[in-house]
Amino acid sequence: MPDGKSPQRGPPLAHPGDRERRASVGEPSPKGRALDQASSLEPRGRPTPLRGVMHRRFSAGLRTIALVVAGLSLATLPACTFWGQTSSESESGSGSSSSSEGTATSTAVDPENVSIATFNVRLFFDTKCDSGKCEGDDFEEVATPTSFEKRADELAAAILDVDADILLLQEIENQNCIDALAERLPHYSSVHLGEQGYPASLDTAVLATLPAMAVFSHQDEKFPHPDGGETSFTRDLLEVHFDVEGARIIVFAAHFRSKVFDDPGRRLAEGQRAGEWLDTRATEYPEALIVLGGDLNDTPGSPPLAALEAAASVDRIAAELDDDSTYVYGGKSQAIDHLYMATTDASSHVADSSIIFRVTTTSGWSGWGGSDHAALRSSFAVRP
Repeated sequence: MPDGKSPQRGPPLAHPGDRERRASVGEPSPKGRALDQASSLEPRGRPTPLRGVMHRRFSAGLRTIALVVAGLSLATLPACTFWGQTSSESESGSGSSSSSEGTATSTAVDPENVSIATFNVRLFFDTKCDSGKCEGDDFEEVATPTSFEKRADELAAAILDVDADILLLQEIENQNCIDALAERLPHYSSVHLGEQGYPASLDTAVLATLPAMAVFSHQDEKFPHPDGGETSFTRDLLEVHFDVEGARIIVFAAHFRSKVFDDPGRRLAEGQRAGEWLDTRATEYPEALIVLGGDLNDTPGSPPLAALEAAASVDRIAAELDDDSTYVYGGKSQAIDHLYMATTDASSHVADSSIIFRVTTTSGWSGWGGSDHAALRSSFAVRP
């Protein structure tokens, strides 16, 4: 938390139908507690509360940036961990928190046209050197107070132009960084960070204009590596459940293993496990809209994406575009940032709604909002 205080944990909550429901999908009973839920659309699990936060804040105006539109079977899924709390600023500016969920006010969202986007913001570090190695070619970069504020302004303006109801972010260092964006984007009343908890981590995050019902972390779960032993998600597979007019939306923010110092087997295992979670949630919640998005660090047809697609009934949304590239490497454009929708009874994709946000240059294009990645947005429908 920004004020250095430990988050409060919510009271225990039991769901009488959990045992029977998990037996039907082959998921073992999770241990621990869940936060109290006011909503009738309760999450079907009882995991352990960790850290997360929803903010309501005020900010100064933002400048606008122009946009460019481009017409192995694994073991049984373990329990994931659950967190969530609300936070508001006092007059002195320090954060206070309480262990309640579903209290965020929402901007009006049409369940027949819910926009979801993914955006890797690229190395959004704060002004503190957490790793102790921030010189020259070291991985962690330290911003000056002025450059940090400027970068936060640039990213907030870019996010404002993407104009998504739910935004899945990657490469957010810590709570300070996500707070800086939340302060500039007060219409995003739900703000959640998949904090990995080690110095200079680059985390997943979710911003939304909808009230969050539940938040689940998958960063501690282990699953088989195809080359032997166990592995885990490189960054948290952050799962958030939202309510829109009585309908459930489930999103997963993902960031798979990079090809720098590559471990392709780990990325393959991440794709497989992510697909299994999509399949599990679609079985549990056939009435929900379920979308996974993020920087998956691989292209259509690659083994990791093929494994994800084989593990669940899904659609890769940007396949509808003639040019779905989101990243340039070695002078070659490629699609490594993706949105996937799981097949459920109550959801659908709005055809021809996909947009890629990038900046046109004299030599082609560059990433969005000062990043080296483009942003990808599309629209979906869910029937309450």
